[in-house]
Amino acid sequence: MSKGITWFRVTQVNDWSKLEDLLESYYVDQALNAGNRWIFRGVSSVSYGLLNSLERELRGNPYWEGKPAEAERLLIHEFKKRAHHYVRDVPRETAEIEWLALMQHHGAPTRLLDWTRSPYVALFFAVRGSSANLGNPAIWVLNIEYCTRVACRVLQEQLCLKQPPSDHQLFDLCCDKAFDVVFPIDPMRANERLAIQQGVLLYPGNIGKSFDENLSGGVGMDDMVRIEIDRELIPIAMYHLHMMNISHATLFPGMDGFSVSMKELLWIPEHVRPESASR
Repeated sequence: MSKGITWFRVTQVNDWSKLEDLLESYYVDQALNAGNRWIFRGVSSVSYGLLNSLERELRGNPYWEGKPAEAERLLIHEFKKRAHHYVRDVPRETAEIEWLALMQHHGAPTRLLDWTRSPYVALFFAVRGSSANLGNPAIWVLNIEYCTRVACRVLQEQLCLKQPPSDHQLFDLCCDKAFDVVFPIDPMRANERLAIQQGVLLYPGNIGKSFDENLSGGVGMDDMVRIEIDRELIPIAMYHLHMMNISHATLFPGMDGFSVSMKELLWIPEHVRPESASR
């Protein structure tokens, strides 16, 4: 994130009850407005911007830095050619959204950025990955309904359409031309992890610009918030998340998720016993 940017609001929290009240307020707002306008993304340090995996991978790359569109085409082409060796049920050749979602799910670099509709899932990813040398973790909060409306309006104006495109038309319209917008994509076949984590995949319309640049023109301070969490709250946050049954074992089903969840037991006071009690 560049210094001096003021297009989002910053809230600093150093008390657990205040953090809990703040996160709950988004649930209340969702219920009162009968919608799902707020989405969340947890990051382990406030110094981390909203970088997607393709942006991170191309930084410093002597072959592809500055050529994200070409790099993306290469990756999608190669993934389509080889994915059937590892996954039986692959998408149709022309189902670009499905291919991008599958690539994202399995860790291939894409322009997509993972968010969630659960503030507590976002809190988990913020505090679980944080360490002493990272500073304070943070949760990004975005009004995705407003962001999507802006995307529809921008495409209507720039393509001279008689009426705004529907949410489902945005992706197809952005395949042929770059637009500085961000909107969610909805793959027909959501994978298990995406469903469990209440995941939302955001798509930046202009791959030639950073995710921040795509997003900043479509939101204001009432629609984008960064909640900065004092790292002293990490132990109590881990304990409460454990009591909510939010862990690697539940968010990443399978042996790998279960194994990683063993690390989280070290943050739960109920598992701390005097040495003599374990003999």
